[in-house]
Amino acid sequence: ERSYIPEDQRHTNKNSQVA
Repeated sequence: ERSYIPEDQRHTNKNSQVA
């Protein structure tokens, strides 16, 4: 699961880090 991350989750992670 950690190896494969959906684009939706990736976007959320990026947004969280940017915030």
